[in-house]
Amino acid sequence: MQNFRMLQGQENVKNSREAINDNFKAVASNFAGDTFPTSNLYVGMKFYDTSRGVTFTLKQLDPVRWEEDAAGKLKKAQNISLTGKAQSETVAFDGTADVAINVTKVEADSCTGNAVTATTAANVKGSISSQNAPRHVWFSGANSETQREYANNFMYNPASGTLAVPKVEGVASTAARAYMADRSGADGNGSNIAAVYAPKNGAGASGTWGIDISGRSSVANVADRVGNDAADMRFHWSGQGGQPTWLWGGNSPGDAYVWNPSNFNVNYANKSARADSAGWADGSQRAKSAERADSAGWADTAGRADMANVINGNVLNFSNGTQIWVE
Repeated sequence: MQNFRMLQGQENVKNSREAINDNFKAVASNFAGDTFPTSNLYVGMKFYDTSRGVTFTLKQLDPVRWEEDAAGKLKKAQNISLTGKAQSETVAFDGTADVAINVTKVEADSCTGNAVTATTAANVKGSISSQNAPRHVWFSGANSETQREYANNFMYNPASGTLAVPKVEGVASTAARAYMADRSGADGNGSNIAAVYAPKNGAGASGTWGIDISGRSSVANVADRVGNDAADMRFHWSGQGGQPTWLWGGNSPGDAYVWNPSNFNVNYANKSARADSAGWADGSQRAKSAERADSAGWADTAGRADMANVINGNVLNFSNGTQIWVE
């Protein structure tokens, strides 16, 4: 601070001029300095702090109390906040500068207009819709409610109770009907499908399956019954006596039909040991084995062939020693 010294009464003016000038300088400069003065203190005196650029006034000597001089500053700073239906954070105000109050909550008995942004809509009133028209389904973030949006292909019709879903991913534990699904992990009983059921192509299937399948099998290793034009039929590997009315046969490997054996025509038997029961061969060009051959074109020297014994190559041997050449 500037030099300041009180003058004594016995000092003459000549010797006090320097002290008087120093005192005038100190008063004119408000005792400017970078530290508060500690001596020659008087209530109401000023001190200018050169380090901060602030002026102080001495308000009290015992104890010493300096107060900063500031235009419009409150003697004691106050805390300001809003309470009630409009609440805010607390802010300190000393009068030296403007302050902003941050409102944190507002409760309104009545509100008109539109809210441009809102974090949460607690109670949104509306009416039950019954119009037969699709409505948008709105979405919000899983961890944030700051923004909501919708998709044009995901809509709900309140009249029919149907929800249009373009694609569903995940696992459905329970469903009444599944119209279309990429893959289901378990059946209605919770059993793993891949471990319990064989695929559609039968890959990996083994053991005995208690199933009943209707329709046609194009190829089967074992068929318990085969369906024909009339009824389901079973084939038996068991020899039967007599002669059936119909026999299976065909002209191609792909189709089989029934034939009446009475219409069969057997040209001739190349080799036969004996013919036990043959009637008459009246008009046969060649008689290879017959009990009697009355008119045989190729039996030139035999009147009757009562007993045909052996056909050896192309020669027919009779028991009486007669031989006939047969082509």
